[in-house]
Amino acid sequence: MRIIIFVMLISVNLFLQKVENDSLNNKFDYELAYYGINFSNRNFVGLKFPHVNKEDINGNLFESNNSKRLVLYNFWKKSCAPCIAETDMLNQLESKFSKEVDFVGITYENKDDILKFNLKHPFHFRQLSISENIITNLFIYSGYPATFLVFDGEIIAFSSGGVEDSKTKLYYVSLYNTYSVFRTAIEKKLKEIEK
Repeated sequence: MRIIIFVMLISVNLFLQKVENDSLNNKFDYELAYYGINFSNRNFVGLKFPHVNKEDINGNLFESNNSKRLVLYNFWKKSCAPCIAETDMLNQLESKFSKEVDFVGITYENKDDILKFNLKHPFHFRQLSISENIITNLFIYSGYPATFLVFDGEIIAFSSGGVEDSKTKLYYVSLYNTYSVFRTAIEKKLKEIEK
């Protein structure tokens, strides 16, 4: 999987260099590749996702153990620039796969703050408000944003971190990388489920 991500990273980096400079300079940006691949040193793939039994902000009960579908969880907070940056990308995944995948946002923000955030940065996920203390004490806590794709309670894809400065190449590489990781993992798992 890391090889695929690395190849995608190189492709996007070269594309962005061409777009930015209008010609390739034949120099590979190893620093960019290093940070793009090493956003997180922790790998949660294969581990069980913690059981979530909580009402969403609309009062509907969400029980992760009862889900027979893929579930994409995104941990976010309103003061996190990378969280804000990736909402559009995550909404595109939700739009493409909403019939096959449940999309759940988890934050410690209260209901009013979530609703205000959604007015400014529409986020089409079902939203759960869980105390900050509970979130930070989960074994899967890895900062913000953090996204997990889960099937039958098992984490099958994971991404953490992001880039704040939208004027850098790494910003776009990061968003593309996250989109590619989850789109590929969703499509692969859906094919397996169909068989």
